[in-house]
Amino acid sequence: MKSDVIISAALIFCSGSAAAAKFSLDCKAPKGGVPYKAEVTNNGTMNRSVQVTFSKKPSTAQATKIVQACVVAAAAEDRSVDALGSAWVADRAINLSNGRYYAYLAGKRRYQFM
Repeated sequence: MKSDVIISAALIFCSGSAAAAKFSLDCKAPKGGVPYKAEVTNNGTMNRSVQVTFSKKPSTAQATKIVQACVVAAAAEDRSVDALGSAWVADRAINLSNGRYYAYLAGKRRYQFM
């Protein structure tokens, strides 16, 4: 019985991943001199990743503010799914003020650093 649940969950995750859709996001955050691009990827039916890519390394405070605005914008589109935001310069992840990620947790209806 337990293995059936695990297999079902794996199938749902895999089927969602195969159809992952990526789109640009307007975060309505002030650019503050450091250009960035925000993209959202739908990872199945229960979560989204919000990737903010900067052209050069911003201050930690600036990166945090922009990622927070982007996660809020992504969550506003669909409050029934989780959204996990991260900041990047090229292919390197950068830390935010209180952790590596900022997330909207749909089940708890709250935002938090992770």
